[in-house]
Amino acid sequence: MSCYTLKISSPVQTLTIDEVEKTIVRSIAGDIGILAGHIPYASAVKAGKVRCTLSGGEQRDIEISDGIIKVKDNLVTILTQTISE
Repeated sequence: MSCYTLKISSPVQTLTIDEVEKTIVRSIAGDIGILAGHIPYASAVKAGKVRCTLSGGEQRDIEISDGIIKVKDNLVTILTQTISE
């Protein structure tokens, strides 16, 4: 399966995860799943868990506060106030 890069940024830290196969995040319209090659997309996201599936099948969960997400050119960027692993 194709992979992409996920970048989650807050005012105090940036977390970059390469080789991501799938990300699930809660937007204001409900949960959204993102795979490589996703169409360009932007939305507000709600506080909660961002679940990433990495290329080896490992799952990684990151807690975020409210923010925004942008998907473009196999780069998923989430801007938020807080990040907790």
